[in-house]
Parts: sequence; C-alpha cells; structure tokens
Amino acid sequence: MPSNYLEFAVTYETTAGVIASVGAAVDVAVRAVGEIADSADSPLTTISGGIIEAGTLSDIAAGTVVHFRVENYNGMAMSIAQTTT
Repeated sequence: MPSNYLEFAVTYETTAGVIASVGAAVDVAVRAVGEIADSADSPLTTISGGIIEAGTLSDIAAGTVVHFRVENYNGMAMSIAQTTT
C-alpha cells in the first residue's frame, strides 16, 4: 500500500509580491483527496530552503492524489497536490 511523492519547495507570496521560501522547520500536513484525516506520516517538516524531500507515505496507495498543505503561515494557507507513485 505505500506510495511515493516527489520533492518540492514550499513557498509563499510576500506582501511585496515576491515569491519566497518558508524556510526550515515548517510543518506540512498531508492527506489523500477526499479523506477527513491526515496521513499517519503527517506532518512532514521542511528542511533548509523550504524543501520537503521526496519520501514515502505508508498508508496511501500509489496513484492517489494527495494535498500537502501549510496552515496559518503568517496568516496564510497554501497547498500543493501530487499524484503518488
């Protein structure tokens, strides 16, 4: 049942309209689309440069669309979707 996701950068738009990295140590929740609960592997944590490294989700099947999301980062919520492999 495990599946894999790709590495990605977590960014936000500043008040000046510039796209910037969230930096390290920001929690990123993950859940399958349509599910109520987050993955057992959630939250993931960004490393330097706001990167979530590629990894495996132990409780989500390959081919599932998942949302990675940051809630309330400087008053904003952001998300990215990927289809797991």
